[in-house]
Amino acid sequence: MKYFFLISAFILGILSFSSFGEEEDHNIFKFDINSEGGTQTLRENSPINPSNSLRLNEVAMFTRAGIQVENSSLPNTKGMLKLEGIYAPTSFTRTDLTGPSRQNTVYLKAGYIDLLQEGFTLRIGKQFINWGSGIFFSPLDIINHHRDPLRPLDEAEGNSFWRLSVPILSSGVSELYVVYPVDQGTQNEIKKKDMFIVPKIGSSMGAFSWWAMAKLQTSKRAQWGGNLSYAFSPMQYVDTTLFAEGIIRNERTKYNIDSQKKTVGDFSAYLIGLQNRYSLSTCTFLDGINFDFEFYTDKNNWSNKEMILFEENIRNGLLTSPQARLLFVPFTNSQKYFFAHLGLENFIFRHVKMGGSFIYNENDQSYLTYAEINYIFGKQNGQLGFKYNVFTGRAKSEMGDYPIKNVSQLSLSLSF
Repeated sequence: MKYFFLISAFILGILSFSSFGEEEDHNIFKFDINSEGGTQTLRENSPINPSNSLRLNEVAMFTRAGIQVENSSLPNTKGMLKLEGIYAPTSFTRTDLTGPSRQNTVYLKAGYIDLLQEGFTLRIGKQFINWGSGIFFSPLDIINHHRDPLRPLDEAEGNSFWRLSVPILSSGVSELYVVYPVDQGTQNEIKKKDMFIVPKIGSSMGAFSWWAMAKLQTSKRAQWGGNLSYAFSPMQYVDTTLFAEGIIRNERTKYNIDSQKKTVGDFSAYLIGLQNRYSLSTCTFLDGINFDFEFYTDKNNWSNKEMILFEENIRNGLLTSPQARLLFVPFTNSQKYFFAHLGLENFIFRHVKMGGSFIYNENDQSYLTYAEINYIFGKQNGQLGFKYNVFTGRAKSEMGDYPIKNVSQLSLSLSF
């Protein structure tokens, strides 16, 4: 199966980038590079990470580079090849404690080939797929490796897949995904029972758009999900988008703290939110204000009692290995979260964007705040950014016992 996938990608690449007859080649090359460095302060008395058993580092550095090639030499055909790699000299944490560390390594984050025909689009490769309208939370994220929502989407890593897209009439589209999941870090051999199929259908009708999907896998029961969004302008210079998305899972994927066994039931998740943008064309020191809000709930997440029991088991020596503490996953330790973001465009200085975000755990009233500022330069081809996170909460709360107190990050991005 692995070799069949590689051969298919190779054949598709030949079809996409070969020239026939005397047709003139029309190639577009794009290159981008991003470098980032950061420091974090560890919470020494965190019960989740006693004596730094999770092997967290106080510094991190990495560089991401990508190249994109587009070809339109064939009639009614367009091909695209994209490759993205990451070099990580030092990471804040290991990707997987049970597998090899990704520190001081180079690995492929994304690599795929597109064949765009008049009646269909075929993609084969590895890519992060950002499904749904969610800004911070993503209940419909079923294809990718687990992603830290505090990290940029550009760093997220997805699984290998085939995708066939076929338009329906003038406003609809149907898609079919065949996904090959591989354990991140361990890179285990793909097994037939781990593969799954995702049929998806959607449509856009003016300001209203929707899509629905199903995750089908032989070894597990089906999952069903969908997304709705509505964009409108309630007043002059104001653009608003309302959105909702949800998923129904019939099998719980997270372990109970006491039994270490899976339980079966209806574990649904959904998210509702809005995005607002206010344009200030007459203001001399501010061009626009963005406000985003989300309410997210997931029955698959821990309750506050499970969170406290998890910490008590660590204190009592019942969970001693670092692997057991990986049961703690950020932003899955409450069944209800709130997210809000306020952003300012071209504030005081031209080409400067700044903003702040707030993530609130409704179960234990702990919260995370972070501020960021970005300077755009070089005809929009470069960006210099800074971001600072602070985890706050009382004892026996998610953010109060979080292994990290605060994080600061500096990044530089260039595109050619």
